[in-house]
Amino acid sequence: MSGARADILNKIRRLQRDISGITPRLAANIALIADFFPTVDVQRLEQVEAFHQKIGRIVKKELKDELAVALAEEDAAANEIAAIDVEIQADLQSKGLPEDIFKRVFDLKEITDRAVDENRSFDLKVELDETIKLSNERLESIYVRIFLDIERQVNQKLNAFTNVVYGPFRASSELRIKSPSSYKFTSPADTGTGKSYAGLIGFDLAMLSLTKLPLFLHDSIIYKNIEVPAIRRILRILAAVKSKQIFLSFDEAKKFGPEAELLLKRFTVLKLAHNDLLYTKDWRDQK
Repeated sequence: MSGARADILNKIRRLQRDISGITPRLAANIALIADFFPTVDVQRLEQVEAFHQKIGRIVKKELKDELAVALAEEDAAANEIAAIDVEIQADLQSKGLPEDIFKRVFDLKEITDRAVDENRSFDLKVELDETIKLSNERLESIYVRIFLDIERQVNQKLNAFTNVVYGPFRASSELRIKSPSSYKFTSPADTGTGKSYAGLIGFDLAMLSLTKLPLFLHDSIIYKNIEVPAIRRILRILAAVKSKQIFLSFDEAKKFGPEAELLLKRFTVLKLAHNDLLYTKDWRDQK
């Protein structure tokens, strides 16, 4: 509405200039022309000027009529703008002061910005959760491959150990890894104590062979629960180990036969007896 009113005002100013005679006229310069050109037909020029004046009066009347119309349009536009201003003021009064409106707008913007940030954070969390899930799945897949490879190598060693100690028809102990913190080592086909201890020796030998473990130590109680023929074969296996060390305590060597006794004597570093103690004081003496 303000743009239309500006156009009307420009039109009014233009019409007012035309009516007031600001436009150049030929009649005002006839005398000047006659001075410079004495032979000019002044009467002819006056006739032309008279015609121009007649036309001018007609045009002026039309311009005045058009000016009146433009003024009326400007009044109507001004009245309409005033009515709109009144309506706007009434709406502002009914809905609160502008300060209240601005505060509400700012509050809404703050809420909107916070919601946008929360949505962005939620989207990021969803993305991170999905990334973590995929990473865990890849890690689980890697673990499975590693565990299966460890199981395969260890169980191959256990199977070879059992074949030498008990023969090809005895089931060997086996390792099953469930997770990084859970595993199971059993002799599923033979739950006897002797077989379990023999499986433990086989497992230690596998670790000695497959890892950088430099040594292991066994107490005599492990060997006391294993049958004599199996012990003889186990001692031969232990004696064949090179570049790694095995420490074990062993009792009643004579019970396992001259070959086993000779083998043990060959590798003996320290021999203890009832009266041949390791320490100067007998720990069994309560005095």
